[in-house]
Amino acid sequence: MKFPDPSRSREPNGIIAVGGDLTVETLLEAYRAGIFPWPMQGYPLLWFSPPERAILRFDRMHVPRTLERMKRRGNFTFTVDQDFEAVMRGCATVPRPKPIGEVGADESPAKVESESQNGRTVIGLDDSSPDGIENNSPNDAHKTTETWITPEMHEAYVSLHRAGFAHSVEARELADGKNDDEIIGGIYGVEFDGHFAAESMFYKKPYASKLALLHLIETLRAKSIGWIDIQVMTPHMQSMGAELISRSEFLKMIRR
Repeated sequence: MKFPDPSRSREPNGIIAVGGDLTVETLLEAYRAGIFPWPMQGYPLLWFSPPERAILRFDRMHVPRTLERMKRRGNFTFTVDQDFEAVMRGCATVPRPKPIGEVGADESPAKVESESQNGRTVIGLDDSSPDGIENNSPNDAHKTTETWITPEMHEAYVSLHRAGFAHSVEARELADGKNDDEIIGGIYGVEFDGHFAAESMFYKKPYASKLALLHLIETLRAKSIGWIDIQVMTPHMQSMGAELISRSEFLKMIRR
């Protein structure tokens, strides 16, 4: 499948293509072009590249004090790629908002976080409320129980993981000095050509996914990766030093 050049798109919602498949080859071509898939009920498979993108550069990152305190307490342990499918299943249980005003109006298709409100979050985290849903969606103003992680998406990203391009961080709780086997939070995304696109996260205990995010960043830093694609700006990510850049600037970054 060949995608149009996103830099030439004038579609206000960032829809770049419709239809196609979810093979490893297609997904990698999409991410390398700055495009991501987003299934929406009642529509063919949609592919997006939002006009604006939020990114977090690690050298400009600021960790909120509450999150730093939770990290120092050491109540959680973290693993990488130990149970990718479990993280995806956790993310799939989180409801997302109604998509983009039914794909049409003036709403952005970009993924929006809503930690205590709702949605399919990429990495947009609002530290003001540790309890709530961390998931990502096109617009957090309209609620629904629909999940974007369909069985087809689950299978596609598991295949991407098995091919070595999709990775997860699993969070578990320490109890009486022993590690609990239950995964209580996590995050996953796609790594390609020295870049990382965060896809979704979830938690069952407060701060589990936020701390999983910090562990992910430490892991990526060890690989000399200096930033992550977080799709949409949120107050918490802005407080951590995230910034909005144009699609053209984002495309230049992933092509370096």
